[in-house]
Amino acid sequence: EQKDYPQARRAFEKGLELAKSINYEESHFLTRIAEIPEQESEALVIKDFGEFLPPEPVASDELGLNRQQGVEAQEASLNAIAQGYRQSYDYLQAAATYEQLLILAQEQVDPLKELTYLKELIAVYDEAQQPENALIVKQKLETNYVEQATLAPLPALQIAIASDYETLNQLDQAKEKYQQAYLLAFSLQEYSLASDALHKLATLYRSNNQPNIALQIYQQLLVVEPQSYNSYGLMKTYDQMGQIYLEQNNYAQAVAAFQEGLRLAQLLDYNVIYFVTKIQETTQLSSQ
Repeated sequence: EQKDYPQARRAFEKGLELAKSINYEESHFLTRIAEIPEQESEALVIKDFGEFLPPEPVASDELGLNRQQGVEAQEASLNAIAQGYRQSYDYLQAAATYEQLLILAQEQVDPLKELTYLKELIAVYDEAQQPENALIVKQKLETNYVEQATLAPLPALQIAIASDYETLNQLDQAKEKYQQAYLLAFSLQEYSLASDALHKLATLYRSNNQPNIALQIYQQLLVVEPQSYNSYGLMKTYDQMGQIYLEQNNYAQAVAAFQEGLRLAQLLDYNVIYFVTKIQETTQLSSQ
């Protein structure tokens, strides 16, 4: 896996400068810088750098700084550390550092920074492909949005939560969260997100051998898709409906769905041959 060593080096060097300016322990940064290869052309392999933890901050009164200056310096240093860990793909340590930043924001009662570090944690866990940890933080962010009555970002977040549930094979929770995301997005007139939630929900039901429920959801999509002027999404919906009808040997309904898909495909100049072929194959099956 390719690593961005130059950026990691710059991040740790920045952290070293900050450490010097506020009398932090410098050895942490010196060690990390020394471990980064000098040449980008070297074979890049993930290394175990051990359990490096961000250094404990020196008390602000010892530095002759007021509390706010001490907090800002600590935050800047921790941000540099987190950035360095992340750029060297040390997700465990990056997450641990962002957790410290989150605690710092909570102690300072700074809602904006708290949101920032929750989002950073989510990004790190998503990059590390750790859906269980990502889910926990996304749920915290969801609670935060609800408590602050911040509705606009909720549908996209709920879709992401549902996806994590699905990855973790918690299918009932995934279905419920996709449904919540759809209802909220539709009420906010975020029709593209509403469509996305319904498509994922229908796919989930279909993959779990519940085609009739999937069909009901696709029928709802026929109402939602035009609201967002999403002709491509509408074409996909008719295609999925046609496939389900075909699996159920309901050839007349399958042909009708594929014909609607063909009409949209011709408007989009996309996948025309596919729909023509599906109509021909289905018609032949119906005549046997």
